[in-house]
Amino acid sequence: MSTAIYIYGGIDEDDELYRDDLEDAVRGLVKGTGRLTGAGSGVDAFNVDVSLDDGQDVDSWIARLLEALERLGAGPRTYFEVYPSGWKEGMPYRRVEVSGKDQWLPEKSASATAKPKPKGAKKSPKKKRG
Repeated sequence: MSTAIYIYGGIDEDDELYRDDLEDAVRGLVKGTGRLTGAGSGVDAFNVDVSLDDGQDVDSWIARLLEALERLGAGPRTYFEVYPSGWKEGMPYRRVEVSGKDQWLPEKSASATAKPKPKGAKKSPKKKRG
């Protein structure tokens, strides 16, 4: 079992967070301690999924991830959900927002356990290769 983290970004109209930049940053953060497990995008937002290996200090990862999101220009409504190792339907999960709100939420019902559909993705401007 591992801790699952689902990051939802691109929600704020004025944020500077781009999915591919976030994926690169997350890969660097979790190297040797976890992995990027997926990503998706829709019309207005995107998500990046991470799995942390067992034994990792989740609180320190939350702080690292918040720092990375702020550095990448995430808007205040960008958030991520943390599902501890061994999480099962009916157990609470943690939601952390870039704005500073950090809370444990009640369990999700069977119909709500699927991740919300992402609304869109902002891609980084094309980089010139020289």
